[in-house]
Amino acid sequence: MSYIYDEEGNKKYYQVNYIQKYYEELFYGLLEEAYDVSLISHNENFIDYVKSRQDISSFYVMTLSILADEIEDVYFDITDVYYSDKIQYAIGSDLDDIGLRVGCLRPRATKAGVTLSFKLSVPFDVPIEINTPITVSNGKGVEYVTTGTLRFPIGETVSEVFALSSKTGRGFRVEADTLHIIEEEVVLEDGTIIGLSVTNPKSSSGGNEKYNDEEYRELLLDWVKNNIKGSKEAYERYFANLDGVDSYKLIPNWNGVTGTVKVVVDPGDSEQLNNIYDDLNGVVTQFSEDITLFPPTFVPIDIYAVCDVDIDVINPYSSSEKEAIKSRIKEAIIKYIEGDLYSENRKEHLGLTIGEDFIPYKLGVYLSQKIPELKNIGFKYPLNPITITDEEMCTKNEITIEMNSVPTYKEIDLDSDGNADILGVDLNNDSMADLYRNKNNVSHGLK
Repeated sequence: MSYIYDEEGNKKYYQVNYIQKYYEELFYGLLEEAYDVSLISHNENFIDYVKSRQDISSFYVMTLSILADEIEDVYFDITDVYYSDKIQYAIGSDLDDIGLRVGCLRPRATKAGVTLSFKLSVPFDVPIEINTPITVSNGKGVEYVTTGTLRFPIGETVSEVFALSSKTGRGFRVEADTLHIIEEEVVLEDGTIIGLSVTNPKSSSGGNEKYNDEEYRELLLDWVKNNIKGSKEAYERYFANLDGVDSYKLIPNWNGVTGTVKVVVDPGDSEQLNNIYDDLNGVVTQFSEDITLFPPTFVPIDIYAVCDVDIDVINPYSSSEKEAIKSRIKEAIIKYIEGDLYSENRKEHLGLTIGEDFIPYKLGVYLSQKIPELKNIGFKYPLNPITITDEEMCTKNEITIEMNSVPTYKEIDLDSDGNADILGVDLNNDSMADLYRNKNNVSHGLK
């Protein structure tokens, strides 16, 4: 908004839309104004001479050119300021300033979390409790610190406790069975030094970098909603800043009760769930009785895949080369199901999340992107998608990879109605043939 004074001296406001101007427009604008007031040549073709880049040997024109170039630089600075306050265009610290004004700070980098399993060297005839934090590491500079009390009932030698990485970011994620070093002696209150060993049965969760500009921009665009207690966006904002969490699922009106929310959290350590419950009731939900938290129910996925790498290959792969490819395929399948610890972009595939179905076709597409040698793939199991509820989550189980040519099958019309009844079934398998005979009560078409 700007203003001018009319002939009577009254101030009048009018809308001005800012437009970036560049050298050429500025230079020729100055040139034409100078020509109109006879500051330069009276030749009516003079401006055309300049535009055609003819040598006119005019010091005044050269001065206008330098002035236009300087004004263009000023315009660039003005444009930066103009866009810095607009959420669609702001970047970096300008975007942070917008978030500060509306009370929605950029989500920070989070710590990775993992469940540690401690084992006593000998059982005790009294209960053991260790309240002081215990630091463990992988011997490569990655440390985790326990966040709760380590308890060993009488006669028990194994106990689990949740731990967070000492620093934030993806560089502190760890794979399963890699944390084995206890950095200091563990001493009880009476001075007794106890012998402990440690490992992490599962890989870590969480450990994300701080939001980039585009992720933060999406969050800011919903700032009104995420500041409303109980809104879906308020939950999203909270979990964006939470340590040690890979994914979560919100289930509103669960069990048919209006106003209730069930939150399923991966990995869902008991201590972690208790802390989340307290936090949500303090800053997110409207009423404490409205929210319930659970860990996901893990559904083991068995996979049997036939993988062909020799299609359209002049020199077939050797057995040792196929074994190496087979190992990479198996590793990629595990990453598809459980996520890639070393993924740098949270927009990339980070594993199957809570409530996400296992679909063999999608796994095939993922493998084709990750394993360029793979030319064809067929699944002996599962043949069909595995449905996962909103309270469940896939986890890898037995994975079998067969390096061979993928069988091709024809469509079979069992009841002669002109439509294919079987596609992709091995009719040479007697049990499968009997199954379809019994199911369809027909025998023709099967050999």
